[in-house]
Amino acid sequence: MALALPELLKNVFNFLAKDNVLYPTLLVSRLWSRCTGPILWGRIELIDFERSTGFDDTALIKISQGLTDHSITKIAKKCDKLQFLDIGFGGDITGKSFCEIARSCNGLKHLGISGYRNYVTDSIVHDIARSHPNLQSIDIRSSSRLTDTAIYTLTDSCPNLRSLKLEYCDGINDIAIRKIAHCRYLEHLELYSIKALSDKSMCIIARSCPDIQYLNLQFCNITDKAVEEIALSCHNLKHLDLFGALHISDSSISKIAKMCPNIIYLDLGYTDLIFDRTLKTIAEYLHSLEYLGLKGCRRISQKIIDMLFPDLEIGGYYSLPLGCPNNLALFSVRLITSCSLCILSGE
Repeated sequence: MALALPELLKNVFNFLAKDNVLYPTLLVSRLWSRCTGPILWGRIELIDFERSTGFDDTALIKISQGLTDHSITKIAKKCDKLQFLDIGFGGDITGKSFCEIARSCNGLKHLGISGYRNYVTDSIVHDIARSHPNLQSIDIRSSSRLTDTAIYTLTDSCPNLRSLKLEYCDGINDIAIRKIAHCRYLEHLELYSIKALSDKSMCIIARSCPDIQYLNLQFCNITDKAVEEIALSCHNLKHLDLFGALHISDSSISKIAKMCPNIIYLDLGYTDLIFDRTLKTIAEYLHSLEYLGLKGCRRISQKIIDMLFPDLEIGGYYSLPLGCPNNLALFSVRLITSCSLCILSGE
């Protein structure tokens, strides 16, 4: 069966590998433009702003804050071949937009809808997951209304996930978190402040997802047992964030250093059982390290840092000098705790 001219043009254009080869076709005629447009809108990117003399960060912020359901639904309906969409922490967007994305963007592989506490619900995640079984990454941070149901649906429907970002999801329990282990191809996992995460669940995830390269466990209630399993299972790890994981000690961090040699980013902020000997092990084994976070690590000395890491970016350690300052004023600080004052005084 012979193809009509528009279909024939689309077939030809699809063979052109790079987007910049397609740009001139937009100017040939309206027909060519209509055929090329859907192909180019497979991924929306805002790049190379150096060439624009009047487009700064303020303008970008205005654009993101000006997003509405009307604009997002228009994009979803008109760009049905969209593959990458990140509208996290945008403007006046509600569940209506997310429902339209689920209905219309059938080829979606990457979706970021973080920051919409009141609108990203279990039913929204259900619709998105069921409609996009080939989804590779999803960012649903700061979605406080999510429960176990959302995680069950997401992990069952999208087993090929490469990236999952969760944050402040207090309605999710430990058994549901364990289901993340079904996504065996995970490379990027963020479980920021997921208080329900247990050692057992983290061990199961680490064993089932050995390809993880980026792992954020800030403010999680895990212990050395979980970190040691990460060291045993995730040898490709490059980014490990344990800031605020208060129950981590020298033992597990030493194993991380010895068994995950590719780490370039390691944050140990407020892991109080880290000593000078820990840093010696890190210096001996992590030769590719570019950043080491040590804020609140009170048992290490500045001398050992200067000796072992003269050229390394050290985060946090120098920003709050230990010991009492000569002058300290704390006006209207309602949330300060005795723990914070002890840290400040070096106790």
